[in-house]
Amino acid sequence: MATETTTAPRRTARLPLVLVTSLGVAVAVTILAVWAGGGADTAVAGIPDPGALTTWGLPVARTVSNASALATIGALLLVAVLLPGSRRLGPAQLRYLNWAAASAVLWAAASAATLVLTLADLFAQPVDEIASPAVVADFITTDAQGRSYALMTAAAGAVATLCVGIGRASWARLALLLALAGLMPPVFTGHSSAAGNHDAAVVSLALHLLGAAVWVGGLVFVLVVAARREEQAAAAVRRFSPLAGWALLAVAASGLVNAAVRLPSLGDVFTSRYGLIMLAKAAALVLLGGIGRWHRSRAIPGLNDGRRRAFVRLAAGELLLMAAAMGLAVGLARTPAPGTGDASLSPTEELLGFAMPPPLGDFPWTPLFTQWISTRCSPSVQVPPRCCTWRAYASCALGATGGRSDARSRGCWAWRSPWSRP
Repeated sequence: MATETTTAPRRTARLPLVLVTSLGVAVAVTILAVWAGGGADTAVAGIPDPGALTTWGLPVARTVSNASALATIGALLLVAVLLPGSRRLGPAQLRYLNWAAASAVLWAAASAATLVLTLADLFAQPVDEIASPAVVADFITTDAQGRSYALMTAAAGAVATLCVGIGRASWARLALLLALAGLMPPVFTGHSSAAGNHDAAVVSLALHLLGAAVWVGGLVFVLVVAARREEQAAAAVRRFSPLAGWALLAVAASGLVNAAVRLPSLGDVFTSRYGLIMLAKAAALVLLGGIGRWHRSRAIPGLNDGRRRAFVRLAAGELLLMAAAMGLAVGLARTPAPGTGDASLSPTEELLGFAMPPPLGDFPWTPLFTQWISTRCSPSVQVPPRCCTWRAYASCALGATGGRSDARSRGCWAWRSPWSRP
C-alpha cells in the first residue's frame, strides 16, 4: 500500500510533462517535415517573400491549432460519451469540462494566428506590413480561406464560452458537435478543394480529420483519467476502445483515397518528397495499429484488474507517436504534390473537379435513344441524329415523358408532348 500511495502522486506529476513533450514532438516533427519536403525553400531574387516568421510560423501555428482542437474534442468526448453519468454532469465531468474550455481558448488563439499568417503567406508580404485590421477584415470577407479560418476561430471561441457554466450532458454533446464542425471549414478551401477529383479529396480529408480527432483526442484524455486514477477510468477506456478501432479504419481508408487523388502514379510514392513523407506517416499509422492491438490484448485487461501502470506507459508512448504523425501531416500539407505545377486543367475541370463526360452521340445506344424520342414526340417534331450535349438529350427526354409544350433544347428543335393539347 505504501508503494501505491507514493507512486500515484509522482505519476500524476509526470502527466503534464508527457502532454508538453507530445506538443513539442509535434512541433519539432512539423519543422523537420517542412524542411525535408521543400515547403521552406530559400527565397529567389526578384520574387516577393513573406519572411521567415511566416515561413516557419505558419506550420507551427497550424500544429498548435490542430493539437488544441484535438484536445478540446477529446475532453468533450470524455465528458459527453466516455464517462458514465446521468443527465446532470458529475464532479469529474465538470472538471474535464474546464480542460475543454482552456484548450478551446488556445485553439481560438492559434486559429487567429493561422489566419494572419495565411494572409501574409498568400500575399507574400511580411506580417508587420500586411496585418492591419482593414486588410484582415477584407481578407475574411472576400477570400474563402480567410472565411474558413475566421469560422474556425469563431467556433473555438463559441466552444470555450459554451463550456463555462453548463451542467447538463445535452449541452456537452452540443459543444462536442460544434467542436467537430469547427474543424471542417479549412477542408473546403485548402489544397484538396483545388485538386482534380476534389469531391473525393475533400470528403476523404474531412473523414481523415474526424477520425483523427476522435482517436487522438480520446486517447489523450483516457490517458489523463488513467494517470489521475479516476474511479471511472476503466469504464471510459472500455467505451473508447471500439471508437478507436473505427477511427483507425476511417483514418487509414481516407488516407489511401487522398493519396490516390494526390499522387499521379505509384512510382511517385518512392521518388517524390511528398510520397516519402506520406510513407513515413503510413508507417506511423501501422505502428499505432499494432499498439492498439497490444492495448486490447494486454493493457486494457490489466487496467480492468486495477493494474494501470502498463496502460499509462503504453498510452504515453502511443501519444508521442501520434504527435509525430500529426507533425508529418502538417508538413505534408506544406509539401508540393508531384506534378502540381505541370497539370493544366480545363475551365470545366477547375469548376467541377473532373472532366465532362463525352457527348451521348459517341455511345452505341444513342441511335436507339433517338428513335425512342422520335416515337414519343409528335410527328411534327424533328430530332437530329446527334444532339450536341447530354443536356440536349435530357431536355428531349423530359418533354417526351410529359414536360411543358414550350420546352426547348440547345441541340434540338422545339417539340410538343403527346399529352399536351394540340
